Amino acid sequence: MEIKKPTWQTKQICPHCEQGNPTFCFCPRCGFVTLICEETGDMFKNPRNFTEGFTDRCPNCDQEETTNFDTADSDRIINAGFTKQDYK
Repeated sequence: MEIKKPTWQTKQICPHCEQGNPTFCFCPRCGFVTLICEETGDMFKNPRNFTEGFTDRCPNCDQEETTNFDTADSDRIINAGFTKQDYK
């Protein structure tokens, strides 16, 4: 039996694809939490301001490619300043 890691998403519809909800992820090097569009795979530079666009490297440390990011657990999301009302 395979146990899958849970994924957490914003309650807000993705402004990029307008089809789903962005998923929380984090940089394995510095721990920065941001959001990724599940439909396109694009990563938002700023998880609180989608209008800042996308990035292919960690916006915090600029050392890690976003393809290496992992899904964030609820503790990381809360520690990044989000509340339980922000995600599902």
